[in-house]
This record gives sequence, structure tokens and C-alpha cells, in this order.
Amino acid sequence: MAAIEIPAGFENEQRPSLIVALFNEKPIDAGQIGRLLADFQADYRRLYGRSLVVGRLETGSHWISLLDEAAWTIGTGVATALAIEGGKILFAYAKQIRTSFKHAETSLKALPTTPNDSFVEELRCAESLVKTAEDGEAAFQLIFDNAPDGSGRRMFLRYESKDTKRLSKGFKRDKSARRKHQKLVTRHSTAPAPMQALIGDDVSHTALIRDFSQTLDKVSITGSTDEIRTLIDLIANTLKSLTGGTQVLEQLAIAMELNGKMDISMMIRGHIPPRDCIPPIISG
Repeated sequence: MAAIEIPAGFENEQRPSLIVALFNEKPIDAGQIGRLLADFQADYRRLYGRSLVVGRLETGSHWISLLDEAAWTIGTGVATALAIEGGKILFAYAKQIRTSFKHAETSLKALPTTPNDSFVEELRCAESLVKTAEDGEAAFQLIFDNAPDGSGRRMFLRYESKDTKRLSKGFKRDKSARRKHQKLVTRHSTAPAPMQALIGDDVSHTALIRDFSQTLDKVSITGSTDEIRTLIDLIANTLKSLTGGTQVLEQLAIAMELNGKMDISMMIRGHIPPRDCIPPIISG
């Protein structure tokens, strides 16, 4: 990789630092730079419970050096061990930012679709950097200087101004997918336990009847009639959709009758067409 050129004022920096560079063609509003710095700080605080400080800032093309709050003390003889640890944390933050950008590129191709899939950490600073670059028609790069792993100065990433619209689209798709994914996770996690057993094709009817019977037994003790009816509606629709008929639903009705739950059995039978219905068990 070619040598990374940075302004002379940054050359003497000996502390681990995350350098953000924007090579803008159009003026960038001062408030936008402020928001960008605030977003870097907000993510760092949320992830690590620590603060960032600005080590150096130069304008024209914008160069910003960010340090961990403890790294500010390197060279002063104060809490040097803590300062070195702060550099390691900042290094981890830089890697998370890089992952966020790579994920934005991936979001243009494939996204998680099942409850067990996961997303990388969502970082406001990454989106904010893209928006700032897009508004200023700027290329941008992230550099980590004096990396605590001994690798020295490292180019973490660079994107040209033509890349910003593509990245922005990736972040928007990622946000939309996160919302849809969260709804999927919520539906999965809040479904009754027997309902979760239905996810997959190889389902034991005997196990379903047992699990649903146990659920209905519990609800019949603590739930209202409306709650019981709502649950039965859900179970009936699920079983008919899963099995393509009413045979398992009929077996569930019989199981409830054998448990002495005639009222629940009748509610279940309300979902079975008369021609398919086996007469209820008459005791005595």
C-alpha cells in the first residue's frame, strides 16, 4: 500500500488516534462538522462508556484527530497504563466503524431474513460521515495512527465521492431491514411456546396436541373467556394451515374433553365444519 500522506501538523502525534479526513469539493457547514463529531462521541460513549477528545483539527480539506480521553495523558506521566488501554479501546472502535461500512456495502446484496440472523452494530457516526461527504461532494478516509497492536499507521478505509450515494443507499436498506427483522424477532419471541415448535416442517402431531393442551389448561385457570377464545382462534388457524385439515384440531378437542374441559372443547369444535366433526364424548 502506498504511503499515507497526512498534514505536517499530525506527523508528530505519538498517541493512538483515529484520523478522519474529508476531501470536499463544496463547502461543508460548520454545524454538520459539529454533528459529525457529536455522533462519533455518542457511539463511543454508548459502546464503551468513555469520551473522545479532539487532538487536532485542520480545515480546507478537513482533518480531525480523535483520541480516547485517557490517551490525552500519554507523555505527561499520569495514568500511562490507563492511557494505553484507552488506545486499545479506540482501536476496537475504529474496527467497528470499518465493519459498519463493509456491512453497508453488503446491504446492497444480502440481508438477514430469519430471527436467528444478526446485524453488525449500528453506528450513527458511519452514516453521519457518509452524509457529510455526500453533501460536500467529498472523498473521505479513516486512518488509525500509532495502532496499539504495533502496526503503526494504518489506512482503515477510503471511499471516493462517487461512492457516497451507494453507501447511503446501503445504510437506508440496512435500516429498513433492521425494522423488518425486529418485527420478525418480536413475533417469534412472543409466540406461545407450542407456536414456536411449529417453525419447521417435521412436526409431531402428538407433541402439538400435548403442548397445546397444556397451554390451554394453564390459560383456562388464569385467563378470561375472551383470552381463551383468542388463543383458540390462533391455535385453530395455525393447525389448519399446518396440517391442511381439521383432524389434529379434532384430536385436540377430544383431548380437552378427556381433561374435563368441555367448554374449551366446544370452542375448538366451533372451528371444525359439521361434516368433519366427531360428536363430543358423553361422560356418565
